[in-house]
Amino acid sequence: MQPGVVLRQVNNRLAPYGRKLGPDPASESACTIGGVVANNSSGMTCGTEFNTYRTLESLLLVLPSGTVLDTGAPDADERLRATEPELHAGLLRLRDRVRGNPDSVRRVRAQYAMKNTMGYGVNAFLDHDSPSELLTRLVVGSEGTLAFVAAATFRTVPVRRHAATGLLVFDDLARAMAAMPALVAAARRRSSCSTPPRCGSPSSTRRRTPHCAAWPSGSTPRCWSSGSCRPRRPRSAGRVGAAAGPPRGRAPRLW
Repeated sequence: MQPGVVLRQVNNRLAPYGRKLGPDPASESACTIGGVVANNSSGMTCGTEFNTYRTLESLLLVLPSGTVLDTGAPDADERLRATEPELHAGLLRLRDRVRGNPDSVRRVRAQYAMKNTMGYGVNAFLDHDSPSELLTRLVVGSEGTLAFVAAATFRTVPVRRHAATGLLVFDDLARAMAAMPALVAAARRRSSCSTPPRCGSPSSTRRRTPHCAAWPSGSTPRCWSSGSCRPRRPRSAGRVGAAAGPPRGRAPRLW
C-alpha cells in the first residue's frame, strides 16, 4: 500500500474477505498508512499483538541519502550493505550492544511488555536479527526522522464476527485489580488479545461511593474518577470497548 491510502479505505476493501489491518486508531476514517507507520498506531482493541510494529511485513524506504530499499526483497540485506555500509554496520553494533547488556535487555522487555509507542522501537534489537529487519521496525514510530515510507506491506488479521462489551462494578480499586488475572485469562481465551485491560476508579452510581469499572473485552478502557456521577451510554451499542465518561460540568480526576 502507498502511504497516502486512508486506513478505512483499506479495511473497506478487505471487509468482503473477513479481514482487516491490525491497527485501529480512533482516526481511522482520516489517518493514512504513512501516518500509521510513522506513529506505530495501535488502538482500543489491537493491544500489543496487532499494532503496526507486530503486523508490518516490510517497507519500501527512501533513505536520507536517496537510497531506495525494499526491506521485503530477498537481497535486502546485501543491498543495504552495498549502498549504506555504515548504516548496515551501525545497526549490527547497536543490536549487539543492547543484547550484550543484561540490564538493557531486562528494561526493554519490561517497557514493551505493555502498550508503548514512545520514542524509537528499540525492542527491534531484541526481536530481529538482520539489519534490514531492524531498520524496518525502527522506522515504525520514528515519525519520519529515519526514512520516507514509500509503501508498506502488512499482515492482515481476521474480523471477529461477534463482539461484546461487559461492565463490572467493584467496591474499590483493590478488588478490581485483584480480579484482573482471571479477567485477562478469560479475554485471551475468547479473543486472543494480548493486552490486559487497565482500570481506573470511576463512580457509576448517584451516591458518593467510589467504584471501579473494568472491561473484560480485551480492549483498553479510558480511566477516570469522579465524586458522584452515572456513566453515559456508549455512542454506539456495537462499539467494542466504548467507555462511558463523567457527566458534563464535573471535572474528572485522572488516575
